[in-house]
Amino acid sequence: MEIGRLTVVPDRQGQGLGSQLLIAVEGRLPPTVRELRLFTGEHSEANLRLYARSVTARRAASQRRRATP
Repeated sequence: MEIGRLTVVPDRQGQGLGSQLLIAVEGRLPPTVRELRLFTGEHSEANLRLYARSVTARRAASQRRRATP
């Protein structure tokens, strides 16, 4: 599945809405979806940071699940 150009209006940026949108999307994905691709411009620094945080958080959660007996 692909997501392109996830945006938050400028006057609402910096309030965690982008993160909340990603969490909401992920929570509604069918269980058969194994990969989610996010697209943004290479100069969209805020989007790149958001996506990097999201990936890091998912990896950490996945590692914790695997480490739990």
